[in-house]
Amino acid sequence: MTRDHTLTNRLERWTPGIINNSSVVLRVAYGEVSFLLTGDIEHYAESAMLASGINLASMVYKVPHHGSDTSSAQEFLDAVAPTVAVISVAVENRFRYPDEEVVARLRHGVVLDNNVLLTSDRGDIQFTTDGEKLWMDTER
Repeated sequence: MTRDHTLTNRLERWTPGIINNSSVVLRVAYGEVSFLLTGDIEHYAESAMLASGINLASMVYKVPHHGSDTSSAQEFLDAVAPTVAVISVAVENRFRYPDEEVVARLRHGVVLDNNVLLTSDRGDIQFTTDGEKLWMDTER
C-alpha cells in the first residue's frame, strides 16, 4: 500500500469548531472494487479533496458524520459516484441523523436504487470482495 495524497500538514492546528475535518479519510481499492471511508469530515474537507484533484470515485461510500447535513455536498457525491452508501447511525439518536436531504441526495441519481444502507436498520454491515465482485452481508 502506498500513500496517494496527504492533504493537510500534520502540524496544522484545527480549532474545536472544525475538528471533524481532521478525520482520517481512506480510499481503499482492490482490483475494480473501491471504498471511500470518510470519518466525520465536513464540507471544508470535501472541498479540499475536490480541489486536490485526487481520485474519489468509489463503489462503496461510508457517508461522513452519520449522514449529517455538514457533509455529502452534491459536488462531492458526483465525484465519488458510489453504487452503495453506508450511514453509521444509532436507532432513535438524539441528533436525528441522518439528515433527510442527505439521504435524498444519495437516493436520487447518485446511488443505485435502494443501496443507501443505515446501520440503524441493517445492524452490522460487512463487505467481501475478490477485486471484481462485491458481496454484502447484514445483521438484519
